Amino acid sequence: MSERNTHPNTDNILQLLTETANTKDYTVDITLNVKGSVVTGTVVSAMTYLEEIAGEFSEENDIEQTIYEKLMEAASNLKDEEAPETNYVHLKDAKLFSESGKSLPSNGSVLWRGKLSDIDGFFLGKITTEE
Repeated sequence: MSERNTHPNTDNILQLLTETANTKDYTVDITLNVKGSVVTGTVVSAMTYLEEIAGEFSEENDIEQTIYEKLMEAASNLKDEEAPETNYVHLKDAKLFSESGKSLPSNGSVLWRGKLSDIDGFFLGKITTEE
């Protein structure tokens, strides 16, 4: 883990996992505690997150076309950086749980992005629910 990417309010292990995902195309299942809520999913790189979220925007109108292009440009720029600064964790197939333990409804694969400094704790592995 590089010195320049160390943030005082961020768990060093979580930051290491996120940096590894960003630089080595590494994924890991994880469950995060975020201000009383629980988020579970698979850590993916920022580039994967940007490319997949860009796919959520149609190219049929000018506004969404612009959003799509800017997201793809940001993903492309990440490819050029040797060690991009890591401030966010990105999850694919995320599921959110309220404080009561109920899973918040979602359709399909959910992408989630959160500030590393806002995460209170984590464990490796995903929480699964019976549907």
